[in-house]
Amino acid sequence: MSSNRNNIPNGLEFVLGGEPALPGATPRPDLLVDGNDAIFVFTRTDVSASLNPVVEFSTTLSGTWATAVHGLNAAIQTSNGAPADTVTVRIPRSGRE
Repeated sequence: MSSNRNNIPNGLEFVLGGEPALPGATPRPDLLVDGNDAIFVFTRTDVSASLNPVVEFSTTLSGTWATAVHGLNAAIQTSNGAPADTVTVRIPRSGRE
């Protein structure tokens, strides 16, 4: 996947709703730690929602990565916005909900 002036892969730029021609104009995802959970918050443009972008995680950062699935290994909340939604993915740091 190629990158743009913001050094972000173009596919992520599309999902996050950035402006490739303006350095620093892409909203950056946030990763927070709250107790036993890792919380990943990002914007998802309305136009990219139909592509069903996912969050993947690993407890070791090597080997197999898992897709965050609401009710299985994560809690996923989407707040509707225009032109982008806010997606919050809460993943237990143990890798299991």
